[in-house]
Amino acid sequence: MFNEYNPMQYLAIDIANYFGHDKMEYEDRIEWVKKNIDDLELLSTIADEPYLYMKAVNALRQTQQGQEVGHTVALDAICSGLQIMSAVMGCKAGCTLTGLVLPNKRTDAYTLLTQSMNEHMDEDIEISRAEAKSAVMKGFYGSVKVPKEIFGDLLPQFFETLERECPGAYELLELLRNAWNPDVDINSWALPDGHQAVVPVTTTIETKVHVEELRYTPVVRVQVIESTEKGVSLISNVVHSIDAYVLRTLIRRCNYSPRKLNDALKYLKTAYISNEESVQSRRYEETNIVDMTMLDEVDIRTMATYPPAMRAALIRMIEMSLKHKPFEIITIHDSFACSPVNCNQMRRVYADIMGDLVESTIIDDILNQLYQSDAVVEKRDNVQELATIVRQSNYGIS
Repeated sequence: MFNEYNPMQYLAIDIANYFGHDKMEYEDRIEWVKKNIDDLELLSTIADEPYLYMKAVNALRQTQQGQEVGHTVALDAICSGLQIMSAVMGCKAGCTLTGLVLPNKRTDAYTLLTQSMNEHMDEDIEISRAEAKSAVMKGFYGSVKVPKEIFGDLLPQFFETLERECPGAYELLELLRNAWNPDVDINSWALPDGHQAVVPVTTTIETKVHVEELRYTPVVRVQVIESTEKGVSLISNVVHSIDAYVLRTLIRRCNYSPRKLNDALKYLKTAYISNEESVQSRRYEETNIVDMTMLDEVDIRTMATYPPAMRAALIRMIEMSLKHKPFEIITIHDSFACSPVNCNQMRRVYADIMGDLVESTIIDDILNQLYQSDAVVEKRDNVQELATIVRQSNYGIS
């Protein structure tokens, strides 16, 4: 069940987050602030983020005095890379680790993975959360060097832990590791909203070339083809491209144009059905995702190309947005901030987007563009059931 909180409670959550209690359940964060309400200023010296903590405390004090404040509450995704990789692979285990499944439990993927590593390692060693976090974060972006520096000869057991605890993300890691094509100038792929991600295969280097006749050795810049081994950057770039898409679509769905959405809703409900194809309908067929950008051309002829399932998904998305007035969001990578008045809607839309990713074929589409094939990646779990659960999650961003 999706839990809602009032603006004062979100201010309390913000204060607790910056103090260092961001891994508590929301109710516990709110209760901590209540217990320490008279001493919040004194506690700033031991807060994790003292300046941001005091900014939040000052906003609370001004609100208590009836003043209007422009303070924004920031909520961060839990282990965003692993979260996205698990969602697009329909992996319930990985989604559970990253706050998308247990509705009333604020999970911590890095702590849980650390515990699993320490329980299953053959040798009597103790891996710290900080070490595990560094290895997991870099490992899921294709690095072998960083995990090896931490685990040494136990590196195979580190990767066994990832495969055991988050099998969908691990499978995607291997698929992307093999997707680099060194024989082209660029590796590129389109996202559901039409944005194009481009990763150059060629790179510019400086080198000295001696010209014997002139007795001259100038420094020149030349382009060379990067080796396949260096193509691990493709792993992080694919995940980050989806991360950026989540950011863009969250903003569009929260800070929308009411007139545009109401016009689109009218056309979607009345447009005839055509057998013609459009850019928007093709993107939907390829990704099974609808996006606000598909409403940019709001007319009967364009809407007629949208198949019934696409129309139904767009109508649902529009109606969800129209239930709440538009509002601005500030985004920094996987951190999303808005007025405490709007936090419920921001959390709800984020959870809905994650549910969309679970049901989508976005990873098939990206891999097919990279591999130049029509392969289908089998989801780990029942996507309809998992998407329903994810849309009710409370801690996707926390």
